[in-house]
Amino acid sequence: MPVRSTFSSKSRLGEVQASPTENTLLERQKALETAITAINTLIGAIGASPTENTVMDRLKEVEDGIDETKVLIGAVAVSPTENTLLERQKAIETALTAINTLIGAISATPTENTAMDRLKEVEDGIDEVKVLIGAVTASPTENTLLERLKALETTLLTLVVLGAGTNIIGNVRIDQTTPGTTNKVAVSAVKTIQSELLAITAIAANLQQKSSELALTGIKKATVFIDHGRTATTAFVVAGTEYRIEASQQATGDDTWRTIASVEAIITAATEITADAQEVAGQTLIEIGANTPAVGDIVFWENATLANSEWMKVVAITGGTDFTILDGLTNTQELAKKIYNKAEQFVLTLDVEAFTRLRVVVNNNNGTTNVAIKSRIACITEV
Repeated sequence: MPVRSTFSSKSRLGEVQASPTENTLLERQKALETAITAINTLIGAIGASPTENTVMDRLKEVEDGIDETKVLIGAVAVSPTENTLLERQKAIETALTAINTLIGAISATPTENTAMDRLKEVEDGIDEVKVLIGAVTASPTENTLLERLKALETTLLTLVVLGAGTNIIGNVRIDQTTPGTTNKVAVSAVKTIQSELLAITAIAANLQQKSSELALTGIKKATVFIDHGRTATTAFVVAGTEYRIEASQQATGDDTWRTIASVEAIITAATEITADAQEVAGQTLIEIGANTPAVGDIVFWENATLANSEWMKVVAITGGTDFTILDGLTNTQELAKKIYNKAEQFVLTLDVEAFTRLRVVVNNNNGTTNVAIKSRIACITEV
């Protein structure tokens, strides 16, 4: 029978000593024991105060944190500990219950003094006000506000009676949509186009010209129209022609005239424009020579018959050839007469109810050098 060697088995087991041969069974077992010891150290001992930073110590901290969270949350009870989460939640629930009580239930008869009850009272009050006002109809319910207003309107209409007399009340027109039936009476102001206060007039340099007088009895407003024309290229010096609207409190006499408004014409030298042909009434294209007005200019074309002279508004030009005016000529204008720009037109609306008479003074002696002009003044009144 062969003899088995035990040397190989012993070498695998290793020696029983503090440091067994590497990779033997005893060395592997010792390494396992060392690892277990290290794990035990990491876990820590079971005790009231585990070693700091061990697993048991960290678990204890978690347990302590959970206990603190439980304290913050509070116990589930009818009366949770004060200031805990459950106590705060219970307080909110209590407040919501109180708010619901104040609002009240949605009902035809809400609990007295709740918000719903007060709102119902407001709705009832609005209904009562509607009843007092009444329906909008041709025949409102008796004694309602609308019925009283209708009765008042009817009474007032019966009181408006125009008695016989000579007083002027204005232009009265009867509106009859349906023949034979008067809908309403409309009173409107009467506007009267007066005769020209000053027909087109030549006013020499350094002179003054008075217009005719306008009686203002019964007149509330007056609108004065002034046309100012140039007939020479010379510039005014220091000041241009002044137009003074004067009023008087007396019916006669010349010692009570006072200036209530005034305008002053420009002093710039005018341009003399030569017409190339006669232009007939209605014409808007004016043929000219070299000198040309500017767009926007007001030009004055004197006629041999002074009353037929015209003021025109320039709206387009062709340099040295022609210009276009806004409205067609009223009269035929002759080739022989010159056209001048720097003309002006003024409109003044005045409250004259407190005055007795009105006139316009053309002061063509307003500057140190003055030039002959042409003027026209008219007026519209309102009573």
